[in-house]
Amino acid sequence: MKSKLIIVIILIFIAGCELFTAREDEPPKNIGSNYVPPTTPDILFNNLKNSLSEKVAENYMASFVDTAFLSANFEYIAASGAASTFQTLSDWNLSDERIYINNVFSAVQDQRITLSLTDEASTPLGDSAYYFYNYTLAVPTDQEDTPSAYQGSVEFTINLDERNQWVITRWRDIQLENLPSWSELRGRFY
Repeated sequence: MKSKLIIVIILIFIAGCELFTAREDEPPKNIGSNYVPPTTPDILFNNLKNSLSEKVAENYMASFVDTAFLSANFEYIAASGAASTFQTLSDWNLSDERIYINNVFSAVQDQRITLSLTDEASTPLGDSAYYFYNYTLAVPTDQEDTPSAYQGSVEFTINLDERNQWVITRWRDIQLENLPSWSELRGRFY
């Protein structure tokens, strides 16, 4: 009799804890990303800008060639002034790009990075294209010896990969006058 009473008490306890009831649905987590599969060059460059302002390294890196979907390597050509100051820029690859962008995002913390691409000129060639822009990049950090604004011109070679998405395969940075270039930002934060 005692064992039946114990079983009944345990069953009442379990039922009272709602152990076997379904929990409330949770709303999906919104990571705040504006990433869109880059099926056009405009989307590719908007993703690049958004990944910087949102500080999402994976979205930033998705702008570049992935050899699983396109048989091409990423090539980076640094602005001449920065290339002579920062030797690491001479053999730059996507691994270096990831290290640099994560370091920038860490240094910026809660500040907003803004990229402006202006004076677009492009040459479409079917499954590839050349895009030329003037850029202004604002990277606010608390580091007193580091510029917060970078300006220059950029020449992108972009290609369509097997997913039918545009990716950057070549990036050439061009320094304007004596202004800090995007290459200098890379060199400082690598």
